Amino acid sequence: MLCTDCGVKPAQEGRTTCFHCRVSGVGFAFRGGAIPGRGGWNTSKNQWLAEHMGASSEKELLKRKDVDRA
Repeated sequence: MLCTDCGVKPAQEGRTTCFHCRVSGVGFAFRGGAIPGRGGWNTSKNQWLAEHMGASSEKELLKRKDVDRA
């Protein structure tokens, strides 16, 4: 039996579509620790805190009086 989507390749056993058509919709995304997307996949949370908040860790950030707490 041929694949119902492409009509070229044979369908997998017990299915109506071939393997290629079945997995063609699967994707992936780059996820980082602090910044979503490709630019931040290797940026850690502590690096982001140091760059933007001036603290190297959350413990250090909690000691500061100028930072509001949620």
